[in-house]
Amino acid sequence: MILHRIKKGIVFHGSGGLLYYYMGIAEYIQNNYDLTDIEFCGVSGGSIPAFILSTELPVKRIWETCFLDWLTSMNKEDNFLILSIFSEKSLKKLINNLKNVLNESEQADVVRKINQRLSIRMTRIAFFEIKQEYINNWTSIEDLLECIIASCWIPGIFGSLTRNYKGNEYIDGGFPNSIEDRGDEWIKIKVNTFQNIPEDIKVLLFASSLDTINSPEIAEKLYNQGYKDAMKNASHFIGLQSRHTPLAIC
Repeated sequence: MILHRIKKGIVFHGSGGLLYYYMGIAEYIQNNYDLTDIEFCGVSGGSIPAFILSTELPVKRIWETCFLDWLTSMNKEDNFLILSIFSEKSLKKLINNLKNVLNESEQADVVRKINQRLSIRMTRIAFFEIKQEYINNWTSIEDLLECIIASCWIPGIFGSLTRNYKGNEYIDGGFPNSIEDRGDEWIKIKVNTFQNIPEDIKVLLFASSLDTINSPEIAEKLYNQGYKDAMKNASHFIGLQSRHTPLAIC
């Protein structure tokens, strides 16, 4: 009999611009496994699925009411350019969508859950030094979302060179190093976990994904592909408790 170590948590590494693919993976995980005692850690784009899973809110609901609505509405804006998705106006729209999913009492409960289960990798710029750290406590949904934006911030591409969060300046949390290996107790999710993508090709994928990141149609395709890839590789999630109780044989 082969015994598998029970998993403690799930790590989402940087998405390389393929956030929507990660969201599909997150829905598969939520639909099929008991995540009650699971911790989550994310960096850059990977911090978003980690955050959503830690809230215990339905991933599919967040996807449809927040992300697809966000993309669709921003595409209707006049003079909407490729990188306008990262503009202050666009990010505020996404934040408002996420906040509107919850009423005030629900927000307090969700923040409590998040603070017990989530950590986000950050890269702080201070006096010409780069300091990588984890943040795992927030006062509100908006506070958390501002933290996530700072962890995703790619200098120059998203606007300014750094993103201010609580008086400190940050850049993408995956620079210069992503989340450290936490051993067999943690499941690791990367862009190439289910697809054989060499490291040099990942750079090209990121660049090309910026051209299509505004498209709701492409977003849906990536989301569905993430779900399918996770489902085809269910063995990657051994150590998580299945949500499906086996039927008794009569």
